Amino acid sequence: MMCDFVHMFFKPCHAHLILLIGSGHTSAIMNSRNLANQLGPMAQHFLNAVINSGGTRKIANFSALKCPFISEFNPKFLANYGPSMMRIYADKCPFMRQYATTTDDPDNNEKSPIGKCPFPVNLRETSVEIQDDVIDLASKKQEKPGEFKYESFFKEEIAKKKLDHSYRIFKKVNRMASDFPRAHEYTNGEKKVTIWCSNDYLGISSHPQVLQAVIDAVIEHGTGAGGTRNISGNSTYHEELEKELASLHEKEAALIFSSCFVANDSTLFTLGKRLPGCHIFSDAGNHASMIQGIRNSGCAKHIFNHNDPEDLEKKLKSVDKKLPKIVAFETVHSMTGKLNLSKTISI
Repeated sequence: MMCDFVHMFFKPCHAHLILLIGSGHTSAIMNSRNLANQLGPMAQHFLNAVINSGGTRKIANFSALKCPFISEFNPKFLANYGPSMMRIYADKCPFMRQYATTTDDPDNNEKSPIGKCPFPVNLRETSVEIQDDVIDLASKKQEKPGEFKYESFFKEEIAKKKLDHSYRIFKKVNRMASDFPRAHEYTNGEKKVTIWCSNDYLGISSHPQVLQAVIDAVIEHGTGAGGTRNISGNSTYHEELEKELASLHEKEAALIFSSCFVANDSTLFTLGKRLPGCHIFSDAGNHASMIQGIRNSGCAKHIFNHNDPEDLEKKLKSVDKKLPKIVAFETVHSMTGKLNLSKTISI
């Protein structure tokens, strides 16, 4: 049996560790040792166990592990990202964690990780939990040659986002109405935390009168609007709240959006689209929702320095007075809490 290379790759979403085998026995052992040195003591412990557990025959056995996930990635992607993914995600693999903490006692009978690995389903039956977590891609419709490989494309895109830490993972937080502003957080085991990033600044959501009003409304009308406001989801309560907000701000009317993000995006997009030849002047520190609305409007965009009225004034003077303009900025900057409202408005 000839082996060219041994690469280690970890698929975090399925907690799956794989060794890829090529051709060229001698270089296989050398490359695997070099790779182990690069990946740290845990990977070295694993690879050394494989190398020392039966020579070429034992390594060759790994070629039988036809992983349904690794086949979705092209060789170029594995060559570029395999070691990096191993470094980042190996500690999240339950098998790797277990094996990395095993004793180095020479009398230890478990010399090879193969016997404990739950993933080689073609060699022995796995537990029910593991079987439920493994997707049998062989039973799915295979992509035909010449067709765009959607599955492999999105798998690689997701893997890249995990590598550059831009893959969004939501925190699990249960707020405690009886102990504002504290909550239970469950991202890495349960712990008690204090919430400083909520928009429920004063804890009004847990005020006894608010709670009772919600209970009364649910008993009378049920939960949820039952539809969009365009169809059957608009109630007298929506309109009463909008009238109250309009009165508070001394305006003719108000409109409630589902979130601040939607409000900023929709408003800037709509105004920018409707105003002919509109120019939008955007603070450099604006929220992503405002940036998205401005971008989607297709308007001419001018970015002025954050909280810098002088720079804004200079950029405004560079555009024809006859053209409609929108100055988009946050009255209280969401990230820093800074404000320069009066001077900006005076311009």
